[in-house]
Amino acid sequence: MEINPTELVRQFIISPTKSYMPATWPIREKAGFYLATHPSLPVLDVFTGDGAHIGYLMGWPITPEGVLARDSYTLHVRKDELLSLTPSGETRCEETIYALAGRWVFALLTDESCRLYLDPLGSQAAVYTPLLQIASATTALIPRTPETDYDEELVAVIDIPNKDLWFPFGLTPRRSCHRLIPNYYLDLKKWTTHRHWPTTSLSENPNTDDAVRTVADSVKRLIHAAVTDRPVQCSVTAGLDTRMMIACAHSEVHRVFFHTRDDYSWSTQRDVYVAKLIARRFGLNYKLVPKAITPEADLAAWLERTGHCVAGNAWRSSGMIDSFQQESFFLTGIGGEIARGYRSYWEVGDTPSTKITVPLLLKRSKMPLHKDLLEAGERWLAELPITDGLVTLDFYLLEQRIPCYSSPGRYGYISPPVMIYPYTHRASIEAMLRLPWEYKGREQLHKDIIAQEWPELLSIPVNEDMGWRRIKNQTRRLFTTESMKRMARGILRRTVRARR
Repeated sequence: MEINPTELVRQFIISPTKSYMPATWPIREKAGFYLATHPSLPVLDVFTGDGAHIGYLMGWPITPEGVLARDSYTLHVRKDELLSLTPSGETRCEETIYALAGRWVFALLTDESCRLYLDPLGSQAAVYTPLLQIASATTALIPRTPETDYDEELVAVIDIPNKDLWFPFGLTPRRSCHRLIPNYYLDLKKWTTHRHWPTTSLSENPNTDDAVRTVADSVKRLIHAAVTDRPVQCSVTAGLDTRMMIACAHSEVHRVFFHTRDDYSWSTQRDVYVAKLIARRFGLNYKLVPKAITPEADLAAWLERTGHCVAGNAWRSSGMIDSFQQESFFLTGIGGEIARGYRSYWEVGDTPSTKITVPLLLKRSKMPLHKDLLEAGERWLAELPITDGLVTLDFYLLEQRIPCYSSPGRYGYISPPVMIYPYTHRASIEAMLRLPWEYKGREQLHKDIIAQEWPELLSIPVNEDMGWRRIKNQTRRLFTTESMKRMARGILRRTVRARR
């Protein structure tokens, strides 16, 4: 299926070869590279403090002052200091750019260095091929040659869209095409990737108040910047991540439109019931987005736009997202799992001393033990300077699930709303990673932030069935097959005794 570049909403491509640039897109040239962007993707000129133009920010960066940056952004560093190392092990350029929140990708283009950086959660995803010297939003912009065509064996193993899986460890469905993951930069001259953070193991911070303050302030700052710029929509579920976002939006709640999608996930009924209860009790501007069947042709086009890298619930419910036609920001709770011992990866009995292996990671994420995944996983694990087993599991979520599963799907949507993760901020992510593991296991950070920002929200149980649905499910559990057998055996025993 051929995709028209006009449909590749919010995508970009960068290469030293101009012929790869879509003819209908705006094109910029700098330091021997051409950059083309879909008209829907904002591009900001980036300058140093002494006025040197050093590249481009693509997307929706939120400044430390809580403002959505537009047109240009200035790094508070001189040009000759850009690549100077700091005590953290990062360069001055990296340390400064990661003060930004929001959704963005940064192309550093100077005579000295040409690099591509992702935001801390990789929410503006990117792929690259050294063979053709192309970096782009998705493989949909990379020409198919015999060397870059689909890897049929790997495609069959991951089996998208029939399975709700993804391509981790920098892999994609295409040969010689790789995914750039957060905390790595792509050297655009050598076409190699390099980890820039963390450079050493992260120590635990026992002062959880620091994390409460850091994460709450960051999320509130992003929400304020978003509602100041355009309408904002926020999903509401029965879970902690969206509950915490509502709490952080307390002072802006009258400017936010809340919704729940009646989609295809197993927890939808519970989410809808709890969301409606929250909306009534706290006066939220709320609506339920009804379930809709996405036409087969639209589903096929969605897969093409995302490069056939993901599917799952985001794919099945894509028609509901594209039904929103107002220009706005969508806030989602993705990333908050880092602070609460993600239950799909953390298991009972795990401790910081738990030995993490690639087969264990693949098993817990229900991925196949394929040789390509095992080999790529070993490279990633060897480059991760983390000794704590539980923090390693958190990094697997941070670097292999969110940017490889959640973020590529954002390119499938063609409607005006822009999805932004309020947790996408380096300071917040580091604070969450450094929480004591017992504290994470209790999912306490979210509860403490809610208690600080809007404590009344805790009066409604989190991720629990309520009302008639709770009674029904309790009754259903009571009358399981096994319980019915026990009941029958009891009746039989009593009958036999009575006859004797």
